[in-house]
Amino acid sequence: MQLKDKVTLIVGGATGIGEGIVKRFASEGSKVVVADVNTDQGNKVVAEICANDVEASFFKADVSAMPDLENMVQHAVDTYGGIDIFWHNAGISNIKNIEEITEQDFDRVMAINLKAAVFGAKFVVPHMKKSGGGSMIFTASVSGMRPSPLGSIAYSVSKAGIIMLVRNLATYLGKYNIRVNAIAPWGVWTEMTEASLRKGDFEENKKNFVGKMPLGQFVSVDEIANAGLFLASAQAGNITGVCLPVDGGLATI
Repeated sequence: MQLKDKVTLIVGGATGIGEGIVKRFASEGSKVVVADVNTDQGNKVVAEICANDVEASFFKADVSAMPDLENMVQHAVDTYGGIDIFWHNAGISNIKNIEEITEQDFDRVMAINLKAAVFGAKFVVPHMKKSGGGSMIFTASVSGMRPSPLGSIAYSVSKAGIIMLVRNLATYLGKYNIRVNAIAPWGVWTEMTEASLRKGDFEENKKNFVGKMPLGQFVSVDEIANAGLFLASAQAGNITGVCLPVDGGLATI
């Protein structure tokens, strides 16, 4: 097991990509703290993990609230003695362009996608320094690497901010043996993706969606989790400051 006896705090771990990350890391022996605003689903995921004799706990957190960010980190430390891996996966989407977006829209996306990532890391760093190192992973997006065809402002800017956050943290935290990387997904098949594609001609929408990607197929949640597992593990022991696209090749176009 690649993560045996490690402690992982996954923010936004109750559904979709986050749920896949939680279950994959748990299968590799990590003790897992699931932080999410969705209490019912978060507790369900934790129960499934614990049924497989892996330690896990849930912490309800609204990551736009600073006290919740600090308290979720303290919960992980109090429960398991420290944090070896921190993955900020919490995020919300917004596809409004520059003419449509409101100040409230922008602030909400930034609070959850970027500000929470910054301050979640801030609260984790002292504990990783104390234990001699660790690994941080952030969920970015191909939308933060190239312009959105929809003109989406807040989401794209927040994910571009994540990529620069990773580079800055990697530079600053390297001397403490803390590695910092990002995953940039695109085209991941989740319930949210399916619901979006069912607005109109489902089959035609699927065809058009994957048609943009050189590999021509959806990315699975497991593929995102596996990429993150590599970055979190000892196999990536000298990799930091990287944003790894898992996108069927879209970022190359």
